Amino acid sequence: MTWAAPAPLPVDGPLSGDDRPILEGYLAWERATLLNICAGLTAEQLAVRSMPPSTLSLLGLVRHVAKVERIWLRQRAAGEAVEPMYDLSLAKDTDFDAGSAASAEADFARLQAEWMLADAAVAGLPFDHTFVLGDDTWSLRMVYVHMIGEYSRHNGHADLLRQGIDGVTGGPPYGDSVMGCDRERPCQGRFSACAKRDAWPAGSCFRRGLPRSRLPAVRRKRGPKVGSRHPFGSILRRACAAPGRPNGPPATEPCPPSCR
Repeated sequence: MTWAAPAPLPVDGPLSGDDRPILEGYLAWERATLLNICAGLTAEQLAVRSMPPSTLSLLGLVRHVAKVERIWLRQRAAGEAVEPMYDLSLAKDTDFDAGSAASAEADFARLQAEWMLADAAVAGLPFDHTFVLGDDTWSLRMVYVHMIGEYSRHNGHADLLRQGIDGVTGGPPYGDSVMGCDRERPCQGRFSACAKRDAWPAGSCFRRGLPRSRLPAVRRKRGPKVGSRHPFGSILRRACAAPGRPNGPPATEPCPPSCR
């Protein structure tokens, strides 16, 4: 069976309260966004440089952010004596340039493993924990802000690269899903079960049945934009009753009462 990039596990985050859970949740959402953009593509497609003259590829971005996770969270913030992800004697952009279809599955597995290791490395550190980098003193809090910015930038690159590969834009997982439940239509898509009404934080439309895996975007391949890429908060309410994609898969089950 041909390997394809996987869709991410569900993610969520609070809308208010202490800054740490908010920033941790937002970073988790940015991580999931990258996987959602890549979801369903083959190894060969992931290695394509679809936006010349840029030499970026989706696989290169995956390899790069895995390196960044290790450097900032494990080596710098936590002070772990872990080896560099790529040989330092190689070219500076080895992470971007040296990936190939043959390594894609392993590169994706390494990124997801690095997320777990990075989270574990800083789990016991307070957000006010600091370290010195060059002439500057960084806090763990600022590292999270930096990581969110890193993913935000590269997820924008990834959106364009995905469109250049197969024309697909928006809509996580890309190409074959429907956003949550609709009053008139059944649930369908990669994650067919609708979320229970009480399983989500107050103030968001997750309580209307929007699966967590749908966080990164609310757009269609064709037609006008329905919502926003912002992961949390009231703007997503506009997506809760959005009709299914016309090219989506057949219905698999009716919406539960909580979605109606």
